[in-house]
Amino acid sequence: MAVKQKKLSNFKAPNGAFYEQNDIDYLINSGYVLESALEELSKTEKYTKPLDEKTLKAQALFSKISGRKAEESAKEEKPPVDENAKAEESKANEK
Repeated sequence: MAVKQKKLSNFKAPNGAFYEQNDIDYLINSGYVLESALEELSKTEKYTKPLDEKTLKAQALFSKISGRKAEESAKEEKPPVDENAKAEESKANEK
């Protein structure tokens, strides 16, 4: 039987864990805005009690993987540079 993995958000809780996306979505669907939802979650025992060794290792791995994915997508999202427009802008700035 496969274990269902919890989807983690990119937001860190006071105990160093990442908030579960499901927890954030629940509060947002209940009328909270993101900042208020994170503030409310940061008060719960789930996100204030210290993490065990296994969870800390899993969270560190998630952090590394998400960081790489974010960097890769940022590189892909950069628009191509129009060299002609760049040259014209330089000439206009020189005048």
